[in-house]
Amino acid sequence: MKAVVHLRLLLAMVLMTGTVLLGGCGPARLNVDKKYTMDVGDGRAIDLEAQKKPQKVKVEFSVSDGEARVLVFRAEDAQGEEGILEAPASKALGSQRGSTGSFTVDLPPDTKARIVIRDLTKKADVTIKVTNQQ
Repeated sequence: MKAVVHLRLLLAMVLMTGTVLLGGCGPARLNVDKKYTMDVGDGRAIDLEAQKKPQKVKVEFSVSDGEARVLVFRAEDAQGEEGILEAPASKALGSQRGSTGSFTVDLPPDTKARIVIRDLTKKADVTIKVTNQQ
């Protein structure tokens, strides 16, 4: 009888260990919430680390006055400070212009990304939220 109890306890511990180890295999949860005060000609970037699995990234933004353009690039397509303002919009994986907006982008596995805010029409506060949908 003791052997059965010990066997059950051992099996329960093995199952719990496996569950804990496998539970962390998905992409890291992404939840970035930023607010910037920006002027015409300014640009800001949020860099996202590469994940081993593909991700669906959702970008939501609002501008207190006027409009802005928000773009998502592969990091290599918008490198450095100059990439924030000069990276061609045609290379963006997704973008939107407006006073408010929301869009999603599919990121391939092992891809660093850069979210760029630029092309403001007036000085304004820009709020941006970035999440990954799982």
